[in-house]
Amino acid sequence: MKPTLVVASTFVAEPLRESLEFWTSTVEQDWQLKFAPSGQLFQQLLDPTSALRTNHQGVNVLLVRLDDWRGSGHLQENLRTFEESLRAAVEGTPRYLVVLCPSQSDQEENLPVLPAVSTLLPQDYLDPYSVTGSISSLGPIPYHAQFFTALGTAIVRRLQSWSRPPCKVVVVDCDQTLWLGACAEGSVQVTPAHQAFQAFLIEQTHQGRLLCLASKNAEADVWAVFDQHPDMLLQRTHLASARINWQPKSSNLRELAQELNFGLDTFLFLDDDAVEIAEVRSTCPAVTAVQLPESHRLAFLQHLWLLDGTSTTPRTQLLRDEAERQRLRAQAPSLAAFIAQLGVQVAFSPLADGELARAAELSLRTTQMHLAPRAWSEPELAMRRTTGICVGVHCQDRLGDYGLVGLLCAHESGEVDGFMLSCRALGRGVEHRMLAWLGQQGQQQGWSGLRLKLSETARNLPARQFVASLGGPELSVSQAAEVRWRPQNAVPAPTAAVASIETASWDSLLMQRIAEELTTAETILRSMRLARGARPELCTAYAAPQNETERELAALLGELLRVDPVGRNDSFYDLGGHSLLAAQVLSLIEERLHVQLSPIVLFRGPFTVAELAQTVHESRLQAADEGELLEVLSELDDLSDEEVRALLLEGS
Repeated sequence: MKPTLVVASTFVAEPLRESLEFWTSTVEQDWQLKFAPSGQLFQQLLDPTSALRTNHQGVNVLLVRLDDWRGSGHLQENLRTFEESLRAAVEGTPRYLVVLCPSQSDQEENLPVLPAVSTLLPQDYLDPYSVTGSISSLGPIPYHAQFFTALGTAIVRRLQSWSRPPCKVVVVDCDQTLWLGACAEGSVQVTPAHQAFQAFLIEQTHQGRLLCLASKNAEADVWAVFDQHPDMLLQRTHLASARINWQPKSSNLRELAQELNFGLDTFLFLDDDAVEIAEVRSTCPAVTAVQLPESHRLAFLQHLWLLDGTSTTPRTQLLRDEAERQRLRAQAPSLAAFIAQLGVQVAFSPLADGELARAAELSLRTTQMHLAPRAWSEPELAMRRTTGICVGVHCQDRLGDYGLVGLLCAHESGEVDGFMLSCRALGRGVEHRMLAWLGQQGQQQGWSGLRLKLSETARNLPARQFVASLGGPELSVSQAAEVRWRPQNAVPAPTAAVASIETASWDSLLMQRIAEELTTAETILRSMRLARGARPELCTAYAAPQNETERELAALLGELLRVDPVGRNDSFYDLGGHSLLAAQVLSLIEERLHVQLSPIVLFRGPFTVAELAQTVHESRLQAADEGELLEVLSELDDLSDEEVRALLLEGS
């Protein structure tokens, strides 16, 4: 069943549909789109039968324009009511995304901050997409088309960050990427632009991603730049690993995946060389391989969607701890001796409010030891704490604290619908302790047995092997309570060989195209309206536009309606237009022709290009000074006698 995206707003938001449909189609994210009646936000939040409250398999988007509440003179009261209504609505329902939209008033107000609710502020979607002057004065639609384009882009981008596996490892080239020149030739320059790129990479490590090198060079030459060049911001300590040799970069990426125990589909590879990018895309299709532009790299990287979102764990330190564990493992005489040496401790505790974000992230990121893989939202997890069992699993050993690495969710009937454990805690018997703990809880609460919900994916072979080792997904609570890990019979801990399924989570070509071409509301809008259908069969014969204004207006209507060609006598409504789109026509005329028309023109007749052109000429005549008047009069030379007579009659 398709997930549902419900949009509720304090104003008419239907123009947002075009952008949402464009992007969900572009990224191949199949959503059922619903718009609640405009101006009924409170009713939607409070009514248990509303589109918002009955959306159990998707995301609810709330668009708030404070001017709509400020006009009543009860803004603060409305904000309090909104917070109370939202707090009640989010319990046990899908994700909520609250969007603050620009207001005419300069007075800033803060939206309520709730732990299970995400927010988008105007600066989050207007500035990145170069939108200025977004507010429109035309009728019930308060914003221009570029506003809705940018907002739809930001919403789908946020949905993508929630639904696709995140980028965990960033691998970069060295020559011409981290610096200008070739280190083997001793001609390295670290320009301000390269320093900015390095600072961006360092920030990625702060966001929880691992940073690695993949370079065709001699190791000594690369490390000499790191150790000796005075302008280098990036240091060895920022790196999780490196492959500096003359092997194909696809081979080096596979080695890094094996070493770090991450799937290739969580890797982002950045290189300036188109040939290297093509080789990786061909040989390692699971990796998202992106060619960096020569200039404006930060702007380019800002639009790489797979870098949205952050991790809640300090990965680099965890990796160093794990490297020490692997060293001990290599020295230990047996797996049992190694585990005994580590002294792994496991603790179970109900999820705290501060752990909901990490638990939700865990449900999305965990792909191997995840019995029934799916992403749990923070509201769902908050609700599950009130029914049955919903606990976090914490681990530590003598080398360090793993943190929150697992999650258990079980109903009082004994059905276990949430059983997941991070790959960094696998191969140490933790999953067996989790099952034994569940069995003990079942004994205490009088459950008849446990039923482990199990589904098969390309990535969860370790989970299926674990259940098979138990004899199947159903067992008594006493059997579960007695489960013990026996290292000599253990299923080997999964490695990147298991994780590196050759399917991409992110489309490299699409990510490249978005970051290069779809970076402003204007370019996105142009792309949205590029695919046009043929002119439909009309009662009116096609007549070509006869002057520059008519040609501009015909192009504008064709772009908006996705119809080509548009004749001068074609009715806007016969071509498929409606009242909401008609208001956008006036907005676009104001934006492109710099003429502000009264909304009354929408109701004066069939709304054709010829009629609009006449109205535009009239408006220019009324507003023109002497010089502009002469310019407009010169345009009249292009009009037919019939059009001139019509203008004169209109003026009288």
